[in-house]
Amino acid sequence: MNKEETENTKSLHERLDLVLLRLDVIEKKLNDVCQSTNNMDSHISFIDNLYDSIVEPLYYILNKVSFNKISLPVKNKTITN
Repeated sequence: MNKEETENTKSLHERLDLVLLRLDVIEKKLNDVCQSTNNMDSHISFIDNLYDSIVEPLYYILNKVSFNKISLPVKNKTITN
């Protein structure tokens, strides 16, 4: 192997090392984003469940103390009085 080939090989190895380092950084950031997304999904589910459990009692109370009847926003179900 001549000197030029050796330099080219060395340069390729250095560039490959740099690419691998960048890939490691990208993978770490992606893992952080995935974890954050999972946490947010969990939080959204919690809020959704909480809303579903308190919306009917809340509107019942509001309708009892209000002169105007308030319509209950219902997701995929029918509520009758």
